[in-house]
Amino acid sequence: MQKDIKKIGVGAFISLLGIFLRGFAKFAIVPLQIYCLGAKDFGIFITIFSIFTICIIIQRAGLHGMVKFAVENKNCPETLHAILTVSIYVPVLLGFIISFISYILCEFLLANSSSPTTNETIYLLILILPVIGAAEIPLLLTLSFETNLYLLIGREILSPLIEISSLVICLYLFPHLGVIGVIISYALGQFTMYLTGTLFFSRIAKIKNTTFQKRLQLLCQHQFSIFYWIKYCIPLAFSSILLKITQLSDLIILGFFVAPPVVTFYKTMLLICSFIQTVGSATFTVFAPMVSRYFMNEDMHTMYKLYINSTQLNMILAFPAIIATYTTSELLLSAMSFSHFSTTSLHILLIGQFIFLTTAGNGHILSMTNKSHLHFYNGLLGVVLNIVLCFLLIPSFKVIGASLTSVILIAFFSTLRTLQVAHFFKFSFFSYPITTQFFIATLNYFGLVYLSHLLPASGLLKIFEIFLLSYLIYSILYTIIFFDNVKTFINFLRKKYE
Repeated sequence: MQKDIKKIGVGAFISLLGIFLRGFAKFAIVPLQIYCLGAKDFGIFITIFSIFTICIIIQRAGLHGMVKFAVENKNCPETLHAILTVSIYVPVLLGFIISFISYILCEFLLANSSSPTTNETIYLLILILPVIGAAEIPLLLTLSFETNLYLLIGREILSPLIEISSLVICLYLFPHLGVIGVIISYALGQFTMYLTGTLFFSRIAKIKNTTFQKRLQLLCQHQFSIFYWIKYCIPLAFSSILLKITQLSDLIILGFFVAPPVVTFYKTMLLICSFIQTVGSATFTVFAPMVSRYFMNEDMHTMYKLYINSTQLNMILAFPAIIATYTTSELLLSAMSFSHFSTTSLHILLIGQFIFLTTAGNGHILSMTNKSHLHFYNGLLGVVLNIVLCFLLIPSFKVIGASLTSVILIAFFSTLRTLQVAHFFKFSFFSYPITTQFFIATLNYFGLVYLSHLLPASGLLKIFEIFLLSYLIYSILYTIIFFDNVKTFINFLRKKYE
């Protein structure tokens, strides 16, 4: 148990490092893309690419769920080879089918289009889709060995590095390429991810390189298992598609009732919350394959303890950031030139993050324990509820209505998943370590509000100071209330490094 908690801690650190590197990569890639294309063409490119993300989700076919089967067959290289082969061949085959259908549709829809950028972007994305659509899956399979180090190297370091290098080469040596250079650079980055994922997983799973004919024989030998694996992953695929529709619908419907600057403001608030959500969910990257292992061994007691500890660490990472963002909301909006907007929308969305990050582990438990079909039903109910709420709230309350829709939906999903986990696994969410975190968060908020007025700095420096102060107050309060836990952890580190 101690070893697993240590793995989750290390995994959380690696995930946070990955978040930093991903942010740095975006900071480098997006300006280079804008410089290559210009503001207008970049807008066209990003709009079309956003639509194509739905095609990529379909192409992935929920195969991230294969991590569960990789965990169960960790000591069987032949089966792991079949899992890797399926995770490559199925998305490529689906990619060709989606590309062909997309091409036929575009021939009709773009017949009278006069925008060269639009045509080039669409047809190039259709062309590269079979190769790049599911590049991340082999890397995700490495999580079955309960480490996210390979994911960090492939997705957060090598892939962005290749994409940035390609963009710079295109920019200075082939400036006339425009959108072609941008898409080729993106494809090279994705192919790097696919290549590193395949190599890393093959190495740690001890898979030997074989011919295409032998791989086909291997697939024939495991045909019944393969049908079961794909059948298990299909609900996850539908769930991902439904989630994407849910995420886009409030933005699309809001766009019919408000001016574009308001939509931009709301999208920015969602991005802030998304970043906090990513930081808070860092603990669950390694947690998911561990759930599969404990479920396979029928060790529900240890799985529950791991769930409580992971959720607790999740709260420690996320709650101070949510509280600091809530406290500095006016300063943040001012820094982003949104001072003429109300902070109410951001406050509502942050409450939603409070709810989500408290119950985020439940989704992983359902995915890794033969309950993947529940994700589909949950997603279907969520889409219906989301569309109804959007048309009820957005016309009357505009951006606040969109924020309320988002929070109600998060509360719905969180409650539903918590009840499902409680029903199937008899896990009690309201344990002492988790409920006490809400008490600590309340004290942290009032302490931060009082102390923030005493800080002499202003602007971005004050935002930074308040974030540091929030984590400091939370750490002190946690140490006072859970002193024995902190003492045990320090003794564990001392023995480890003596």
